[in-house]
Amino acid sequence: MSRIWSALIALALVAPAAFAEGIDTRSKKPDTPSRLHGLTTMLPMPNGGFLTVGGSNLRMLAPGGRQFTSLHRIPKDSLYRVASNKAGDVLAAWEKDASLHYFTGTPRRHVTLPKPKPPTDELWDFQVGSLAFLENGRDVLVHMEGHKKPRGEVSIAYRVPLDGGAPELLYRVEEGRQLDRSRDVALYLIPERPDQPCEHRTCNPVRAVVAYELTAHGVKHTVLLDGRATLVSNARMIWGNTDEQVFLELSLERNERAVLRWRPGQPKADIRPFPKFASYDERLFSTNSGDVLQLLNHQEEALVIHRHTPDGKQETVRLPASNDPDTIDSNLHALGLRKNGALWMHWGDFVLLFDVNLARNPRAYSVEPLLTRRTEWADVAVYVQEPEVLWIGIEVGRGRDFARVPFAEMEKRAKPWRAVRSTSTEFD
Repeated sequence: MSRIWSALIALALVAPAAFAEGIDTRSKKPDTPSRLHGLTTMLPMPNGGFLTVGGSNLRMLAPGGRQFTSLHRIPKDSLYRVASNKAGDVLAAWEKDASLHYFTGTPRRHVTLPKPKPPTDELWDFQVGSLAFLENGRDVLVHMEGHKKPRGEVSIAYRVPLDGGAPELLYRVEEGRQLDRSRDVALYLIPERPDQPCEHRTCNPVRAVVAYELTAHGVKHTVLLDGRATLVSNARMIWGNTDEQVFLELSLERNERAVLRWRPGQPKADIRPFPKFASYDERLFSTNSGDVLQLLNHQEEALVIHRHTPDGKQETVRLPASNDPDTIDSNLHALGLRKNGALWMHWGDFVLLFDVNLARNPRAYSVEPLLTRRTEWADVAVYVQEPEVLWIGIEVGRGRDFARVPFAEMEKRAKPWRAVRSTSTEFD
């Protein structure tokens, strides 16, 4: 479950770390089964409900419910970390508040737990990085982040008992940039020198990429990449897949690139060559079959998808843009995987429904009627498996609405897209 619920959020191909930003709802419009008003970010829960993130108010939509209800609000504070489990329990953290808030049972009980404190005085600005319920039902995993005097960053993972017991320190990572973090696995990029810049654009040179796995036997440390054997200037996550696989884009010497693939539990990662950076319009997307999709949006002309398989082969699919003269939006807003492994894509004013075989023609469903005056697509969509639904984000002033679009409706009314040309080559 750990990476699946993160992957259900398609944030314009950006990592799910952006969940924390938001504002309080300002909409006075009543919610309906097909449209929710004035939200910031909407997160699916494993039990079929939803949580909102951002602002001061924690709100929940029960499975099958029509209205969000408030679980707790802390005025003049910002809700920025939440987690939930299949039982419908919720764990939340506000930025300034000193407690973790645990909501459980029916009727709801509200239990407060102290946030883990810095283990030494050299750490400052110690904040919650992420929360997750552990499978035993008794503990939660709390990742804390802070800064170390005089410089440097520190990430510490704790096991926190829900009965109020003392937190257990599981592992500590210093001078590393966090790449991904879930219930079971955390990935870190380690720079060669503690004082060198290490950010999204560059971290040259890289000493290592490491993984920390939380297993039944304790914490397992795995080196996925050794910078002494492979000269790397940076590593970035490739998002999309809903299983436990990890995909990384590696920046090499002379503008070369590679893709790292790894499954938790494996002793080492697989690293294969990948085409050079092609365009700032490029997006990379990973699939459960191990493929990496390289999407190049040529706006009014076409969207080109290069499918790179784990064995090094490449297949190219070209989707001509809409020939409707009234269609002016050709941006790639969001995309994701359906429960059958097929791709869905919000491109321009359409949702494209693909077959599992990308070479087959997709079908398109127009969502343009969802837009009203002075609204625009929010570059976010929430996919729900059961029943299969897409909640599409729409920017409305300073707020955000989510419109419910059932896949059954899209399948029924979608029309074939124009011819798709595909070729198969092998990348060397």
